[in-house]
Amino acid sequence: MPFTFANPYMLFLVAAILPVLWLASRRRKALGHSQLDIHANVKKVPFIGRIPVVLLVGFWVLLIVALARPQLPNVGEKEVFDARDVIIAADISGSMTSGKIQDPAQVQFVEGEGDKKPDGYKIIEVAEKAIDAFIDLRKGDRVGLMLFDDEVYYSWPLSRDLRVIKYKNVGMSKYNGGGTNFDGDGKNSKMGPIQAAIEHFRELGQARSKILVMVTDGESSISDQRFTEIMADFRELNVKLYILGVGDSWVKGGSSTQDLRKLTEASGGVVITVGDAQQMRQGLARIDELEKSQVYQEKSLSFLDIYQYFILAGIAAAILFLVGSALVREAN
Repeated sequence: MPFTFANPYMLFLVAAILPVLWLASRRRKALGHSQLDIHANVKKVPFIGRIPVVLLVGFWVLLIVALARPQLPNVGEKEVFDARDVIIAADISGSMTSGKIQDPAQVQFVEGEGDKKPDGYKIIEVAEKAIDAFIDLRKGDRVGLMLFDDEVYYSWPLSRDLRVIKYKNVGMSKYNGGGTNFDGDGKNSKMGPIQAAIEHFRELGQARSKILVMVTDGESSISDQRFTEIMADFRELNVKLYILGVGDSWVKGGSSTQDLRKLTEASGGVVITVGDAQQMRQGLARIDELEKSQVYQEKSLSFLDIYQYFILAGIAAAILFLVGSALVREAN
């Protein structure tokens, strides 16, 4: 298995041995004897004479490699479990952050047992709490999170660790986005949240049941062309669209929500109005009825340090260099 380096830039120091070798090649040793004829009896051993230099180079290279911290990737076994793949797309557009909730059921949902806010609640505050409650019900499933206004912001990929998703959701209501773009311009240009989720399912989705949950006030349109293209992708990947509807438009059946409602129903999903206890029970029950299938994920990737072996080898090379320098006459 190939190893990697924690500090690869240290490897450049290997070249620092070159000036030392150059100086060593120019060095000339003189034997201090009163008679010159002794030199005639001294045999040169060119190959053996170069061993100390080789050992010095080996010591230096091993030392630098050790400083670069070589590591072996250590991947755990694959974990196999039954799950659905769920992507949550949360609307943080301007209408979500500026509008205030009037629907009493949604007001009651967001405030729960806590103190009431005298100035009311933003729609996005209802959305944040709805996502948190939804995640609690997805134990055993893989969940991903993305935010969107007129662009898409990937928050976390499909994961079985729901604690991370809940953490990423905290503070979502503090965002202040721009416009709304549900459908985008397609795959190769500016993607909306629906297409972004489709591509994420295509890349990382494994479960047979793939669910896109959009948490939005629904105030945007979907063109006929994009409706057809999105439905083709939904059928190919077996994606169902569910809506956690926040804001008064879903309660009143506003015209601005009709395109998204139509797409949801065509995919086989349902609109769940947050705060409507019956709708929430029925909608979540339908999600729970969707088939689970086997998915797998690698257990966390870790790295095993092996620099100590290079240090030991370097020490051995240094000792041999000292011994060799004392016993072997270096070649000229």
